[in-house]
Amino acid sequence: MRLLFLRVLNFSVIIVLLLGCKVNFIPEYSSVLEEKIISGAKMHEKLYLDMAVSNDTNSRNYNNWLSRYNEIEIEINSIKFMNETREKNEDMLKIVGNLASTFLQYKNEHRVNRHLSDGQIILYNEYLKAKWLPLLKAEIALKSIRKR
Repeated sequence: MRLLFLRVLNFSVIIVLLLGCKVNFIPEYSSVLEEKIISGAKMHEKLYLDMAVSNDTNSRNYNNWLSRYNEIEIEINSIKFMNETREKNEDMLKIVGNLASTFLQYKNEHRVNRHLSDGQIILYNEYLKAKWLPLLKAEIALKSIRKR
């Protein structure tokens, strides 16, 4: 009888421990980070939309847009830094890294070529929107997972 009691007790303790433990394999949701992602995506889109309406090649000179490129790069670096400080965040860091490298590639191409054509502006804008979107979706997904 005593042996049966000890087995039931041990089994109960194991069940309580297993059910009481919560293991997280994803980072915590951050509303601040979500806002920064939205802000950065808006800044990037405004850059290319403003560039598109400036028709003469002189106004599309890289030097005229450098400060705005730098503001966007700072925003991306800030998002990257915030993600680096979060635990269990390897996937988000890959997404941010992909965004950062693509943005820097386009910024550098503009610097080297000094001007962008209409086609390049449209292409760069669309490709970068496609890089921001998974980052925002991933952060929003964290919010919906935490509500469960």
